[in-house]
Amino acid sequence: MMMRRIVLESSTTRMRISRSVVNPFGHLIGRTVLRLNPMAEHPTEEWVEAANCLATVAHQLSSVVHEANNMLQVIAGSAEMIQLNGSLPEPVLKRTVVIAEQAHRVSTLLGSVRELSRFAPSRDGEITDLSAIVSSALDLRRHALNRAHVSVTVVGGEVPVMARASWRPAMQVVLNLLLNAEQAVRGRQAPAIAIRLTADTSWARVAVLDNGGGGVPAEPPLFTLAPLPDAAPRLGLGLSASGWLAEREGGRLEVDATGDGTTAVLTLRPA
Repeated sequence: MMMRRIVLESSTTRMRISRSVVNPFGHLIGRTVLRLNPMAEHPTEEWVEAANCLATVAHQLSSVVHEANNMLQVIAGSAEMIQLNGSLPEPVLKRTVVIAEQAHRVSTLLGSVRELSRFAPSRDGEITDLSAIVSSALDLRRHALNRAHVSVTVVGGEVPVMARASWRPAMQVVLNLLLNAEQAVRGRQAPAIAIRLTADTSWARVAVLDNGGGGVPAEPPLFTLAPLPDAAPRLGLGLSASGWLAEREGGRLEVDATGDGTTAVLTLRPA
């Protein structure tokens, strides 16, 4: 069976995508070499509108998360106070435990989104736990994955996998790979995604595997503001951005695609 490998490389202003398989919008297409400036491929006002929409949301997110966390602390604190009343029926006390746990979980999810929205240069020497990033990414996508009946397995996530990389770009790459896998398995029978974390003295790796068709249509739209299941605009730069983010963090991104599915591997320096 034919296998196509993508190695994503970048410079400051242009991207070089080798081995013939990705268009400017992060989709597999099967051409030899593309050199492109992503901004030059999206000169329309609608693309700028979509980018500005996301930037505006990111700008407002920090204050919104702060206010939401204040409300969640009130909910969690009230539930914990109720638990101190031993005279209440056991089912009520158990329910307050669930309320407190879910309030803390929502607070953690909001914190992850807030940190992801804070665009900033990578910090030299930062150490990141890839296992924690995978866990956070899956929490953020859990509703969509459950709704699409996608089976997800994680191998190697029970122990920390430490890498020399900044949290935000590493999280952005893992989320992009997870989103690509979700789109690849859409409409498949028994859709499945597997995530494998490994580390040795040379590299720390996150591999995202899916049983999709190994690609997408050869001529996808440049972007879309049309209503989508998750109501998010598509700028079409996920895979390309992941490539240059991986390189900037001192690693690399490789994608192997066959008719049986796709394997995307993020490789970073070990801590």
